[in-house]
Amino acid sequence: MEMHEIKYFLAACRTLNFHRAAELSHVSQPALTRAVQKLEAELGGHLFHREHNQIRVTDFGRLMRSHLEQVLRQTDTAKVAAQGFLKLEAASAAIFAVMHSGVRVQRCGNVRPLSLRTGLH
Repeated sequence: MEMHEIKYFLAACRTLNFHRAAELSHVSQPALTRAVQKLEAELGGHLFHREHNQIRVTDFGRLMRSHLEQVLRQTDTAKVAAQGFLKLEAASAAIFAVMHSGVRVQRCGNVRPLSLRTGLH
C-alpha cells in the first residue's frame, strides 16, 4: 500500500468522480484509476461501485475510508514530529558548538555575565 494510492482513494471519496479526483491530485485520470484498482486488489475488495460516469463508495470503501484517513493523519503527525525533532537536534548541536567554542555569553539586565567555558580546551 502506497501513500499516493491512499490519497487518490480519499480524493475520489470526496469528489465521487475519478476525473475530478485526478485533477485535484494533479495526476491523469487513468493513473488515479490504476492506483485505486491496485489498492482494491491489495485490500481484497471493491472500494467503489462504478456506474457509467458515476461512482459510489461501497460499504467496504466506507470502512476503509475511516481507517485510511487515520493512516494519513498519523503520517502527517509523524512528519511534524520528525521535523520538530530535527529542529531541536539542530538547535542542540548549535548550543553544544557555542558551549565548546569558548564564547562568552552575556545576558541583559542585572544578571552577571555567564561563562560557557566547560574546561575543555
